[in-house]
Amino acid sequence: MKKITSYIIVVFFLVATTFMITKILIKQQDLTKGAKTKKSLPNFTFYNLDSIATTNSFITKGSSFCVFYFNSDCEYCQNEAKELKHNIRLFKNVQVIMVSFNSIADIKKFKKEYNLNYPNITFLQDPKFEFKEWFGKSSVPAVFIYNSQHKLVKEYHGETKMETILKSLTL
Repeated sequence: MKKITSYIIVVFFLVATTFMITKILIKQQDLTKGAKTKKSLPNFTFYNLDSIATTNSFITKGSSFCVFYFNSDCEYCQNEAKELKHNIRLFKNVQVIMVSFNSIADIKKFKKEYNLNYPNITFLQDPKFEFKEWFGKSSVPAVFIYNSQHKLVKEYHGETKMETILKSLTL
C-alpha cells in the first residue's frame, strides 16, 4: 500500500511539473512573438468606428506616431485622454492611434466624452483581442512610440505623462 501511494505521489508530481513547465514555455513564446512583431510596425487589422476592417496602411509613411492601448472604463486611460486633449496642440504633427477592445459604442462615447475628434487621431476597435499578437501582452493603458521609419522607439505601460511621450516622439 505504501508503494502505491509513493507511486501516485511521484506521478502527480511529474504531471504537475510538466504542466507548469508547459505553461511557462507557452507564456515565454507569446512574449517573444509579441516582442519581435512590435519592433517594427506590425501588419495589424483592427476595425474603425464604422466597423470596417482597417490595416496599418493608413499610417503616414515617413512620420512618427504613437499607439495608445486603452479601456474606456480605465481611470488611468481616462486621465491620459484628458492629458492628450489638454496637450493636443503639441500633438498636431503626430499621428495618434487609439486602440481598444471595448465595443464601438463605448469607444465612440469615450471619444466624445474626452473631445478627441481630431484628424490626426484614429480610433480602432480590437474585438478579437488580437492586440497582444502584434504588440505583445499589455495591460491598459499602454503607449507604443514609433519613429518615422516605423521602428519601435519606446513603450510605456501604465499611465504616462504626455511630456514623456512627446520626448520619445522626437528621438
